Amino acid sequence: MSSQSDGREAQVLALQGPLPALAVWSGAVIGASSLAVSGLLHIHLWMAGYQNVPIIGILFIVQGILALVFAAAVLLWRYPLVFFAASLYLLATVAGLLVSVYFGLFGFRDSFAAPYAKESVVVELVGALALGTMSLLTRRRR
Repeated sequence: MSSQSDGREAQVLALQGPLPALAVWSGAVIGASSLAVSGLLHIHLWMAGYQNVPIIGILFIVQGILALVFAAAVLLWRYPLVFFAASLYLLATVAGLLVSVYFGLFGFRDSFAAPYAKESVVVELVGALALGTMSLLTRRRR
C-alpha cells in the first residue's frame, strides 16, 4: 500500500487480514520457543557442570538468561527489529558452539558429543530461520 501523495509513508508487508496475522504469531511462537529451549538448555548445562569452566560457565548462564529475555520480547513486541535481533542472537549462539568445537574458545574445546550439542544447533537454527523470516515479512518498506 504505497502512498499516492508523497511515497514516504511506510508499507508493511504481509500484515493485512487474519491469516497473515496468524502467520506472524505462529512465527513468533516458533522463534520464542526455540529461544526458550536454547536458554533452558544452557541453564541446565550450566547447572550440570559448565559453571565450573572458566569464562565459558559465565557465558552459558548469561546466554540462558538472555535467551529467555529474548523469548519474552519476541512474544510481547512482534516488531521486525526484535525478530531480527533474536535471530542474530541464535545464530551467534550456534557460531559460539562451532568455534568452540572446531578451534576452542577461551581455552576450552567443546564437542558435538557433549550433551545436547547437536540438538541445540537444530533448535537454534530453526528459531533463527523462523525469526529471520518474520523480520523480513514484517519489515516496513519505503
